[in-house]
Order: sequence, then C-alpha cells, then structure tokens
Amino acid sequence: MKAKIINILAIAALMSASGCIKDADFLNQKPPAILSPEEAFNTTADAFSVLSNLYTRQLDFSSLDETWENFAGYGESYPSNNGTDWMVRDSEWGYGTWGNWDYGYIRELNLFLKRCEASKTLPVADKAQLLAECRFLRANFYFELTKRMGGVPLILEPLRYDFSGDPTYLQYPRAKEAEMYDFVISEMEAIRDALPTRVIFTQPKTAITGRATKGAATAVIVRAALYAGSIAKHGASTPEVSLPGGEVGIPANLANGYYTKAPAAANMIINKQVGDYSLYKKTTNLSENFANLFRIKMITRK
Repeated sequence: MKAKIINILAIAALMSASGCIKDADFLNQKPPAILSPEEAFNTTADAFSVLSNLYTRQLDFSSLDETWENFAGYGESYPSNNGTDWMVRDSEWGYGTWGNWDYGYIRELNLFLKRCEASKTLPVADKAQLLAECRFLRANFYFELTKRMGGVPLILEPLRYDFSGDPTYLQYPRAKEAEMYDFVISEMEAIRDALPTRVIFTQPKTAITGRATKGAATAVIVRAALYAGSIAKHGASTPEVSLPGGEVGIPANLANGYYTKAPAAANMIINKQVGDYSLYKKTTNLSENFANLFRIKMITRK
C-alpha cells in the first residue's frame, strides 16, 4: 500500500512538472495574434492583408461618411449663391477639417516597402505588384497633402529615433511645391508597368475594384500635372499665395511642361493603352450622358 502511494505521488509530481512552464519561457511566449515582419511577408496573401489596411486609410477631400457640406466642398454642387458658401468654407483651411499631417501613415507605407522588398519567399511577380501598389498609395497620399498645404516634407524611408536626445536628424524641411508634384508624377510613371490593367482574383475569377491599376496611375499623372500647371500659370495673379522658398507656388515657366504632360497621359487612357476605358454612355443621348457625369454620384456608375 505504501509503495502504491509513493508511485501515485511520483506520477502526480511528474505530471505537475511537465504541465508547468518555466518563468523564462512564460515571459517569452509569442503572442498568437501578432505576426513578425518576416511572417507578415511570407506569402502574397499575408502581405496583401497588410496592404489592404493601408488602402483603407487613403485620404480624400470628402466622402459620403461625412456631412453633406463637406461632401459638397470642391464638388460641382458648391453652394456659392446668396452667401451660402460659408457652409463648405473651412476657416482654417489646411489645418482644420481638410488638413492632414499623417506622417504615421507615411511611415507605415515606407515600412511596408522596406519589409516587402526584403522578403525572400514572395513570388517575384507578386512582390513587384505589391511594391508598385504601395508606391501608388504613398504617391497619391503625398498628392493629397500637396493639394492641401503645398510643399511638405518628402520622407521616403521609415525613420527611427536613436534615443540620443537629439532629434534634429529626423527633422525634414518642406519640399518645394513643384518638387512634390514632380514626385507624384514620376512615381506613377515608374510603377505603371508593374500594375495590372485590371486586378483579378483567380479563385473565383472576378474583377476586383478599389486597387491600383495602370489606368489609375495614369489618371493621377493627368490630375497632378493639371494641378501643377494651373498653379504655375495662374500663380502670377495671386502672388500672395506663395513663399520665397517655393514651398508654396510654382514658377510660371514650368506651366507648359505640365500642360504638355497632362494631355499626353490622358491620351494613353483615351487610346486604351492602359486599359479598356470608354466614355460614360448610359443613354444614347450624348449631352445627357455628359450632364449625368456631374449629376449622378455613384461609385458603380458604368
């Protein structure tokens, strides 16, 4: 009986010992809900799950999620009659409702590019497309910032503080406004061929909207060139909207270059060089179609 009790106690002790985790192991357990940078870029699906979050955080002047006043701002329904423009005019333009200095988002875009490039397991073609999509998001975001504030600090790598007590090396000056538009245009030109004409999932084989394509990159080139060309051409009549260092304002002699680039890129879309695009032709009446472009705000418009 005594031997039996000893055996039971010994087995219980062994079971207890095997079920315990050493203090060092317990404190160093890997969180099951967090992926390391290497794991996050192990497969195309994993990498795109990170990129999809970055897609959702893109910036625009207005959206349907906000009040109608903000949605009407900078739209064709801008209410300028009888002094009602106050409903959409932001008294702190650039720093208020439409302002944005989200460099945390830019840092995450730069981190994605660095980690995606370092991946050893992503298929070459998938990696090229993912990098191009992220560069599209980064350039488009800088475009949005430049539309609001003119030249902004252009940071193209993830910055890290060294805890030395001196953060001055992290302080980037504002770029010139023309430099920002040139960056947006050159980035879109550089990544365009790495993007698809349409984004298609193979299982099931359906077109996916909302991701960067050749046509989208080309359209941004058109828009950025028109913005920059207009600022350069008409800036002379508003000299007060400029800064001596060029952070705000674009020299008038650059207007023709932008106005040449804009139609050249537009013709690539018109001539279907970057995708199967056509005019909006919902009805047989062409003038009615043109009017509906401005009357009907529908994402699903075809």
